[in-house]
Amino acid sequence: MLEYAKTGLVGIVAGLALTCSALGQSLPVIEPEPLPEPPEALGGWYLRGDIAYTVNEDTNVVYNEDAGRLNFGYADVGNTARVDVGIGHRFGDWFRGDMTLEYAAKANLRGGTVGPCGPGTCATVERADLQMFSLMANGYADLGFYDGFSPYVGVGAGLSYLNWDYNGGLGNFSNEDVRFTYALMAGLSYDVDANWTIDAGYRFLNVPEGNIVDDNAALNGDIRYENLMSHEVRIGFRYTFGDFFE
Repeated sequence: MLEYAKTGLVGIVAGLALTCSALGQSLPVIEPEPLPEPPEALGGWYLRGDIAYTVNEDTNVVYNEDAGRLNFGYADVGNTARVDVGIGHRFGDWFRGDMTLEYAAKANLRGGTVGPCGPGTCATVERADLQMFSLMANGYADLGFYDGFSPYVGVGAGLSYLNWDYNGGLGNFSNEDVRFTYALMAGLSYDVDANWTIDAGYRFLNVPEGNIVDDNAALNGDIRYENLMSHEVRIGFRYTFGDFFE
C-alpha cells in the first residue's frame, strides 16, 4: 500500500513539473519597464534676447540756480532703440524670472529756458544727448497656455547708468549718473517647440528724478530732470535648455 502511495506522489510531482514547464514556454516574458531618466541638469534655464522701439515721453527739466529755480519751457526727448540679453529660469508652469543687461541707443533731448535777464527776458536753446545701460531683474506670471500661446504680465527693477553730453546756452557739460529704474510689462509668447519661444510685448520703463548736470560752479547750480518715462514695443526670443515640461 505504501509503495502505491509513493508511486502516485511521484507521478503527481512529475505531472506538475511538466505542466509548469509547458506554461513557462507558452507565456510571454514580461520585461520590467525602465525607470524614468532624471531631469536634465539645465532644465528650466533659458537665454533671452530682445530688440525694442522706444517712444520717450517729454520730461520736465529744472535749472536750479543758486539764485532761484528756472523751469525749462519745454524738454522733448527723442525716440530711440534698445537691445538686451539675459538669462533666466522657469519656476513651475506659471512663474519665471530673469536678469537682463540692456543698452539704449543715443536719445536727443531738446529744450529751452525763458527767464529774467537784467532788465529784460532771455531765452536759451538747450541740447543733451543721452546713452543708457541698464541691469534689470524681472519677474513674470504666465496666464495660461493655449495651443502654444501664453499671455503674461511682469514687473522689473534695477539700475541704469546714464551718460549725458550737454550743450547749449547754459554751457557745455558731461555727466554720468546711476539711477534706480523700474518697469511694467505685458505680452504674448509662442512656443515654436520645446526649446524655442518667440516673445512680443509692451513695456513701460521709468528712471525717476536725477541730474543731467551735477552742481557746477560754472552754472551756479545744477540741471535736473523729473522722470524719464518710455513706452516700448518689443520682440525677442527665449531658448530653454532641456525640455522643462517632460
